[in-house]
Amino acid sequence: MGLPFDRVELTSGAGERVLSVQQFCDLPLAERLRAVLERRVNFFRGSEPVEQREALKALRERAA
Repeated sequence: MGLPFDRVELTSGAGERVLSVQQFCDLPLAERLRAVLERRVNFFRGSEPVEQREALKALRERAA
């Protein structure tokens, strides 16, 4: 099953990082969770934003 997003933007005090799906998944789990809980992560398919709930659900299903 494909994911509904193809890039991830992480924001922090140092600015914004644009990551591929693989780069995002390669981050330590603690860093990914912190970004989600602090609402510093945005998911996109092309230039269109993807709902965080939809993106996270797809990631959970992929891991199962």
